[in-house]
Amino acid sequence: MTLDHYCAFFSKLTRAPGRMWGNATRNRAPHKPLLLFAVMDLVARGVIASRYISITGELVELNELFTDYWRSIVPVTQTSSIAFPFSRLHTERFWKLVPLPGQEITRPNIDSINTVAQLRRFALGAEIDEDLYAHMASPAGRKVLGAALLRSCFSETGQKALREQSGIHGEAFQYSRVLEEVAHTQTAGEAV
Repeated sequence: MTLDHYCAFFSKLTRAPGRMWGNATRNRAPHKPLLLFAVMDLVARGVIASRYISITGELVELNELFTDYWRSIVPVTQTSSIAFPFSRLHTERFWKLVPLPGQEITRPNIDSINTVAQLRRFALGAEIDEDLYAHMASPAGRKVLGAALLRSCFSETGQKALREQSGIHGEAFQYSRVLEEVAHTQTAGEAV
């Protein structure tokens, strides 16, 4: 599928309405778009290097990024678990949960998942469409997909807050890479 198809899917995410979410989210649950931003961050970093997202491998870092986005836009009285959008995205065309051997992913199972422990009882991870992964792996594709999420899911205030948080994530990643290079250079120098 084309990038335009995925932008359309991202623009029409199923999101529960509620004033509790605030104007920044256009009074709709922000879980799914925030998780998608976090996924794109990890694809950009090379942490998610295929269309498969492991619950055991990538979930810790994915949760940190999701939580940062969450805190930047959602009222402090609202809390969430990454398990909620990770499981609920299964209802979107481009995201499929991969069940544990002997388990079946059903709507009642999905609706019962609110914690990571519950998620791990049913799933090994999730797979996104191969074409979507290819678009996410491209800087230009990520930019277009991110813009579609911002426009459709968030007010101007929300968009600004999320852009700032994305910039913080990018700067932190670049800084960590610099630290790794310095440590590697020092270790290599000591070996000589």
